[in-house]
Amino acid sequence: MTAPTYTFSADFTKINDQIRQMIGDVDVSTDPILSDEAIAFFYSLAGNDLLGGAVKAAKSAAAKLAREFDRDLDGLVTKRSQRHAAMLATIDQLESDQSAGQLDFTAPSVGTVKGNYPMEFESSDLSGPAWGEDE
Repeated sequence: MTAPTYTFSADFTKINDQIRQMIGDVDVSTDPILSDEAIAFFYSLAGNDLLGGAVKAAKSAAAKLAREFDRDLDGLVTKRSQRHAAMLATIDQLESDQSAGQLDFTAPSVGTVKGNYPMEFESSDLSGPAWGEDE
């Protein structure tokens, strides 16, 4: 059995990095929550759906974080339960995005939107493509 890996390079062409960013598991050098293998598993379990994989990964992370407990050592209080509560809030947001059909990591729109396209695409002096036109 090979040891689990924990990587995050902020390369959002990688599914693992996208899911890590969405669930907030980006501090893998000092405090990883889920392994790369676990994230890949949840993504495949969700049928290679990004938001579905993120929801499943977040639920697993919340289950792991639920085992942590608050500590009080001579007046120094560490509230580890805050991490669990934050992950539950992340799950709620991801599920809300998923039910709304909202896709994450889409390119932001430039300018005012007219119809489904940025205004810059609607008000262009350029001619359209010649696809399907008789030549």
